[in-house]
Amino acid sequence: MTDRPELRQIVFSHQPKRGLLEAVRASVPNASVVVAKGDELRSAMPGAQLLIGGKIPEDAVQDAAELHWQHVPFAGVESVITPALIERGILLTNSRGVSAPNIAEHLIAMMLAFARALPFFVKAQRERQWKPFHPEPTFFELTGQTVLLLGTGAIGKTTAERLRPFGCTIIGARRTPQVLDRFDRVVGFGELGDILPDVDHVVSSLPMTPGTAKLFSSEMIRKMKRGAYFFNVGRGGTVDQDALIEALVNGHLGGAGLDVTDPEPLPRDSPLWSMPNVLITSHTSGGSPRADERVIELTVENIRRYCAGEDLLNLVDLEHGY
Repeated sequence: MTDRPELRQIVFSHQPKRGLLEAVRASVPNASVVVAKGDELRSAMPGAQLLIGGKIPEDAVQDAAELHWQHVPFAGVESVITPALIERGILLTNSRGVSAPNIAEHLIAMMLAFARALPFFVKAQRERQWKPFHPEPTFFELTGQTVLLLGTGAIGKTTAERLRPFGCTIIGARRTPQVLDRFDRVVGFGELGDILPDVDHVVSSLPMTPGTAKLFSSEMIRKMKRGAYFFNVGRGGTVDQDALIEALVNGHLGGAGLDVTDPEPLPRDSPLWSMPNVLITSHTSGGSPRADERVIELTVENIRRYCAGEDLLNLVDLEHGY
């Protein structure tokens, strides 16, 4: 059991999605639960023990003498981990994993779209042209292909599980190699250069941390098999986007499915918008009614654990950033 300050005031720094506010109020009926932004946030923070939301001003954190825990109702925390948060030793949890099922489905939808040449046929439909094989589009089957999953967290594991029925060889990559269920093999990031020439698809679900910034570099892209595909549902800054564009233009890569870019929103003049071998889904893979329900379930369970002095789920390592 861990001694923790009683939850007397809980502050949302944003307008929560449907159901979350009510669920939090019901889970701690004796606490004051408020939604506060701007000047109201600065007034509410000094009495708060729990903050639910993303990054807030440094001075608001410093003024929150009783703040013990911040919960982020989404996965990315790169903007939340500030010097003030670290200095205060505030517990930080996030909602990683709640969107893993729908993100995995999103990824496989993009992979199958390329496999069945759907971008080619969508364009033909828009132009009212019947083009079965003139020119012949690129078809392939996922069956028997090799997929490299950069990141072996909840998204990586769920994607690996859903790819298994396709008969894919599934390789995971993480900071340090480790034997993990659902993967045929797991390698360290330092081994990527050796395996990329044999991989048909590279899928990134990496968070943005000092250790992952442009981890998938121009050198890595050059080592990919000619005609391979790249997918990103993690953070745009983990890949060298200029090198990715060059590889897509010169035909080294067969295509890319990008739910995230660098920067976001993607500028209107980016060449990615007009490339026939690129799918852009505007950072929407995490959206799902069930994901919203799982955010509620996770938040309420963590509040129960906090009040009971138990270990919190999804505790973020402030040093590594995830």
